[in-house]
Amino acid sequence: MTKSRMNQKRRGAIVPLTALLLVFLIGLAAFAVDTSWMVMTQSELQNSADAAALAGAQQLVKNYPLYSLPKQSSDNKTAYADAAAASAQAVAKSYGAANGAGGKSTLTYLDADIEVGFTDANGKFTAYSSGGHDYPNTVKVRARRDGSANSPLKLFFGAVLGKGTVPLTAPATAMIFTANVNGFKAPASGNVSILPITYDVNDWKSFMDSGKGPDGQRSYDANANPQLQVYDAFRDTGNFGQLSLSDDNVGDSAMRSWVRDGCTPSDISNLISYGLLPLSSHSATAWDWQGSTGFESSLVQSVNDQVGKTYWLPLFKPFQANSSSPMYTPGVGTGSNYSYNIVAFVPVKIVPSTDPGRQVMVQPVSIIDSSAVFDVNSVQPAGTATSSYFSSVLPPRLTD
Repeated sequence: MTKSRMNQKRRGAIVPLTALLLVFLIGLAAFAVDTSWMVMTQSELQNSADAAALAGAQQLVKNYPLYSLPKQSSDNKTAYADAAAASAQAVAKSYGAANGAGGKSTLTYLDADIEVGFTDANGKFTAYSSGGHDYPNTVKVRARRDGSANSPLKLFFGAVLGKGTVPLTAPATAMIFTANVNGFKAPASGNVSILPITYDVNDWKSFMDSGKGPDGQRSYDANANPQLQVYDAFRDTGNFGQLSLSDDNVGDSAMRSWVRDGCTPSDISNLISYGLLPLSSHSATAWDWQGSTGFESSLVQSVNDQVGKTYWLPLFKPFQANSSSPMYTPGVGTGSNYSYNIVAFVPVKIVPSTDPGRQVMVQPVSIIDSSAVFDVNSVQPAGTATSSYFSSVLPPRLTD
């Protein structure tokens, strides 16, 4: 056999081998296409489920503080919890449907795939039922492309191998948490709504325990929700309580500007540079936050012009907290050189007063504020364990 004939035989052997490998390569390509299609669709399903769970959990934030008010009536508690659960389910379904997956522009969510309930400190989930013991803090959803909803995902080449469709699901869980504010950071834009008014931390605790003000009386709004009078504060014969939010001695116009427009990034930076924020870094025995024993009536009226608006209310530790009125001392100093020791910030809403020129009434609420810096050690699922006197609801978080 000549050399040229041997080469011809070798070339001829490659043809069937190439044909055999081509089938294998085409199969690999088809598998890669279908796998990529499934992975992309699974990711889209997960995005839809995440959005649905977060949007649903966001609806639980608003009513939680009202539900948790001290001495809140059982009827109000049930009404607030029922409304929050219903809204969470409806909004979760709406947001989930707005996100498509696998070529479908919208997705249908089954009622059974949107659960609202309470997760305890041990992670045990209990579905919410009207009049239940716990306010719901969790939304669980499941997005589907299967035989139950939205139809299984159709593959491009799977039918060749006897599997033309594949079922896919994606679960998501979002919860609301509470934590204590440790301070604020200068916002990238806008201002921070902090009241230039401070209130006794012990009286705040007493209100959260009993629903009573320092005068031993309870006060309610038109919807029978407990509220608190933070000025005048009953505990002292003077009209103390005015607080500078830049730690400088400022005039009435600056105070009214803080009420109307909030603290500027420069104000927050000053409080940080002076060592007043964060609270965890400030001395527990330093009465050094600039205030005043005077309180302009125009400032009181300015606050009451903002009925319905939410703020952070600073709480002070009194210099002398003896229950006997003559021995009670909010801070140190005199006149415009008065100083307080701020130990906490709590979220409140201004509510109508019967005497808007002389009283300031508030109610605990939730404030979702990107400028607030929270104490990471105080974070816990809303409604679990003994709640902090100073806790505020955080934005919902994905937990699954």
